[in-house]
Amino acid sequence: MSAQRELFGTYRPRDNWLHRVPVGAKGLALLVLSVILMLPWQRWIPGLDHPWPVPLACVVLLMILGATGGVGWRSWWGTIRPALLIFVLLAGYHVLVGTPHRGAGVLLTVLGAMFATRILLETTPQAVLLDGLVRLLGPLRGVGVKPERVGLAIQIMLRAIPYLLGVVADVRSAAAARGIRMGPVRAATPAVIAAVAHAQRTGEALAARGLD
Repeated sequence: MSAQRELFGTYRPRDNWLHRVPVGAKGLALLVLSVILMLPWQRWIPGLDHPWPVPLACVVLLMILGATGGVGWRSWWGTIRPALLIFVLLAGYHVLVGTPHRGAGVLLTVLGAMFATRILLETTPQAVLLDGLVRLLGPLRGVGVKPERVGLAIQIMLRAIPYLLGVVADVRSAAAARGIRMGPVRAATPAVIAAVAHAQRTGEALAARGLD
């Protein structure tokens, strides 16, 4: 799996019901899910003593829905793997301080949000997502916000991330071929240089089109 497909994934074209759901409906479902994950249900539901059952149910439901839309185990593992160390550290902390149930609730809440984002990004083309964001920001024109420019900025950012990941991977591969082991600090130096150069080229291209 390529670096840019890790964590949240990218669009995978398929012909199924989940891919055909309008982006507005997906965004609304994501908002509702976020509210469900954040609310303290154990305070309101009799017999629910711990915070983890509700986010667990959400995670299971998301996996079932994802499976019907072609999001498989590799995609779920691609979401978990980059954050696995953080999950382990977070779980270890809650075990040590004696709050494993709360830790399980936190982990499942984060996982539910990540899985929902994965489904959204794998079943919706990037252009459709950006168009939906521009329409969503439309009412803010009255306060000076320019939705098209916001969408353009996000598109530039999304295109820059895979480029920078590729730069870091190329630098490490070149160093490994020469028997040089590069730590995060040494690998960051060429990435910063490449980021600055990429930003300058992007700025010049935008200025040439009158978008500066």
